[in-house]
Amino acid sequence: MGRTFVLEKGADPNNPDVIDLVIEDYNFTLTTGDTDYIAQKIENILYFFLGEWWLFPEEGIPYYESILVKNPDLNLIQSIFSNAILSIEEVETIEKLDLTYTNSNRLLEVDFTVISTSGDTITGNV
Repeated sequence: MGRTFVLEKGADPNNPDVIDLVIEDYNFTLTTGDTDYIAQKIENILYFFLGEWWLFPEEGIPYYESILVKNPDLNLIQSIFSNAILSIEEVETIEKLDLTYTNSNRLLEVDFTVISTSGDTITGNV
């Protein structure tokens, strides 16, 4: 299975001529636009555990406290993820945030669709 790596925008994120570099399945691709950038920011924030970074231990998702527990509250998790996604300055609104929890193997899948501040629709899952 291949991996995707996207470099963060350069010095001027408002410049439409700024080009990102995507490395996917060992191939390099240049992309323009903010959709890949915003999708990566959403994925990063949803994978960031509370207390993970020692400089800002109050930042992150409370996985151990609220999510990786017996009988997790999906309404609470939905609220936590919604707040985290809306904290990204490039995200205007959340169109869809679906959580699918499989109790037998304790797997949580998150599908999202957001509208960026520039009006683009961005979808993804984690």
